[in-house]
Amino acid sequence: MPPPPPSNSCAIASIRKSGTEKIQAHHSQGPPKCVPSPDRTRDGEFWFEDGNTILVARNVEFCVYKGLLGCRSPVLKHMLFPASSQLQAKTAHSEPCSVIHLTNSPEDVRHLLRMYMPTDNGGCVSRLSRDTPSYHMLSALVRMGHKYEIPQLVQNSLAYLKEYYPTSFNKWTVREHHATPGFQAVHAIGVVNLARLTGELSLLPAALLNCCTLMSQLISGFAREDGTREELALEDLSLCFSAKGKLIVETLHIAAHVFDAKIPEASACTTRKECLRELQRMTNELHEHAALLVHPDPFEPLVDIYAEWDLCECCGDMVEERDVRERRAAWAHLPGILGLAAVDGWGDDLPDECAGAGVRISGAEEED
Repeated sequence: MPPPPPSNSCAIASIRKSGTEKIQAHHSQGPPKCVPSPDRTRDGEFWFEDGNTILVARNVEFCVYKGLLGCRSPVLKHMLFPASSQLQAKTAHSEPCSVIHLTNSPEDVRHLLRMYMPTDNGGCVSRLSRDTPSYHMLSALVRMGHKYEIPQLVQNSLAYLKEYYPTSFNKWTVREHHATPGFQAVHAIGVVNLARLTGELSLLPAALLNCCTLMSQLISGFAREDGTREELALEDLSLCFSAKGKLIVETLHIAAHVFDAKIPEASACTTRKECLRELQRMTNELHEHAALLVHPDPFEPLVDIYAEWDLCECCGDMVEERDVRERRAAWAHLPGILGLAAVDGWGDDLPDECAGAGVRISGAEEED
């Protein structure tokens, strides 16, 4: 499981438990009161009547507790707590309480506030350790955390992504169809962009691999919640187009080795003639599964092509072992197939014979 998000060390609960007396005493001294603007839309989720600052994102207002944000982000702290003389001049001559205009979308701001603003029971709306986050939630948390310098938020969000875009072959193969809960296939484009934004390059091979399986969406991308387009940069788009053919050739390479009609002399097979005939039949019928073989993902088990086979137990185990061995070898050099530099920790769970394997695809060398 990904690590839990940062604890609410800024005393969220105290706002609810002892806030009544403090707020009443503060109000008796004539504090600034947050009043919604008639020209903007008051957010239906985050408008605390006892809040002390208004965040404005486009035409949406959020009335929140600035202390809970300022204690987590030095950037927001600087925005929310300017020099006292400037703040006094501002509140005296313009807004009834501090109003901060953000360049983010309301959707992104809302995701951030769900992590840190209190609910009626003193907790927070969202927790990465409890929820199955959507792509839009994780994307917003990474981008907002990066922009406003909230490193723990970025690290926890990336840690979640690493569980589903791993460097480990074993972690990758246990995922059903390499899917991420709450994500669509096209969201791999966004994961590539988040990896580039944060410099977390360990996410790139698995994310780019998923991008290579896309059709027209590889070009068109997708729309975020706020309507902005998420698309691959030209450099990454070029990597995908270059890698697609190589990945298909790699799948064919694996198939040729998995169903090779050869049985080692040391094999314990007692029906060698019959098993050789069956292996040859399986090889000859691979063309009937062409759609699976020309798919640019060489990490789906090829033994699943055949619902049953007439092999002895020993030869059946041999075929399954070949399948795993060949896919491990492909995983070892996946960054190279994708045109990426070496990735720290890539394939650390692989056997020694896979370590450092180079691109083995004939005719798929890098173009000048």
